[in-house]
Amino acid sequence: MRALREQLRRRDDEGFTIAEVLVALLIFALMSVGTIHATVTMLQITGDARNRQVAANIAAQEIDNVRSFSDVLEVVDNTVETVQNGTRFRMQRTSSWVTAGGGVTGDSCGSGGGNLRFKEVTVRVTWDGMRPTTPPVTSNTLLNPRSPVVDETRSTILVTVLGADGTGRAGVTVTATAPGAPTASATTDNQGCAYLLRVNPGHYTVRVSRASFVDQDQQPSPASSAYVEAGATASVQFQYDLRATFVTRYAPGYALAAPAVQVRTIANLPVTFANSYGSTVVVPPSATTAMTQQLGLHPFSSGYSVYAGACTSSNPEAWGGEVPEPVGTVGGETVEVPVPMGVVLVTTPSGAARELVATPAAPAALTVPGDPGCGNLPSGTSYTFGTASGYTLPANSTVAVALPYGSWQLRLGGTVVTAAQMTPIGIPAQTTVNPATNVVTFDPRLP
Repeated sequence: MRALREQLRRRDDEGFTIAEVLVALLIFALMSVGTIHATVTMLQITGDARNRQVAANIAAQEIDNVRSFSDVLEVVDNTVETVQNGTRFRMQRTSSWVTAGGGVTGDSCGSGGGNLRFKEVTVRVTWDGMRPTTPPVTSNTLLNPRSPVVDETRSTILVTVLGADGTGRAGVTVTATAPGAPTASATTDNQGCAYLLRVNPGHYTVRVSRASFVDQDQQPSPASSAYVEAGATASVQFQYDLRATFVTRYAPGYALAAPAVQVRTIANLPVTFANSYGSTVVVPPSATTAMTQQLGLHPFSSGYSVYAGACTSSNPEAWGGEVPEPVGTVGGETVEVPVPMGVVLVTTPSGAARELVATPAAPAALTVPGDPGCGNLPSGTSYTFGTASGYTLPANSTVAVALPYGSWQLRLGGTVVTAAQMTPIGIPAQTTVNPATNVVTFDPRLP
């Protein structure tokens, strides 16, 4: 009996094994994780419920706000952020027109057409830390204009002005003129909408204007036509945006063994800006031989491929080469654009100073295989290295001149510049001078 008690005492002193301890810890951890997860979930649900009540109040206040507007045309999309009880709330207000038949036009300006009867306003409120399964708070209302948007005997012209990024442009003046009818005018709101209400039926010319703005065709005050009948609406849309400034730097790779020789280019050098929407040839507004120009254009988001000149041969793609990488920016911003060109040294003879003129080479003088020529420009096209008042090169000197890609014949004071008077500089184009025709060719296809 004593031996049995001693054995039981020793067994009680042994305690738990390591395996038993680990199993116990695992069970405790699982229970703790479950408890913590349930607690966190409960806190999130409680927080969402509290924030949802705040969001509902924000939405209700906004609905009351839009109902207080005296003119429903002033109710536009808007986004406002506010912080309450340490949480940031984001209120988004969107609007769209509802036609008399109950259809939704699909945009805030109502340009989808139809007899505009009500304006539907939707308010959506979200907040930081929302659970993925928690829906935003949403409220809707219909606003009834105090006076009809479309009159039974008159007409309405709806104008939408969008920037290059597809969003509305505010502050644009819109005018509509028609023979025998008063001129109607309005200004776009921050969604780019303008409403010309109760105009006489007829054919109208609708024009937009704002300082420093241009459309996709680089027009500062573009126009579009619209015909509207009594009791109906007509929709007109413009892509119109603040100009972007492109600083063109001509012949950026130019280098000379004699760096003291200054490079010059032709006056009023035409520059081509090309993209998927087409090509625009821009000529500087003032005659200058400066190697840098500031040109304002519509800020396409896809940018422009830029090259000097307006000839077919000015385009590297016409040679089978590659156009420069597109360069883009946004309205009101400035971006620098390198414009590769060919450079040749011209040695002037002794005697009086003379004027230098460049003429595209005649088709019979094209000797470089693959040269597309300059047949797209009128016969007799020439460019002068100087200002409108005239510019002469000093006698018995060396001048570096930059020209667009292609084949050119140069004349000093009406006398052809010979091959012996020209020294090619092959940066970045391959430059050849034909002694038989005295034509210099700048080939963009790099070896």
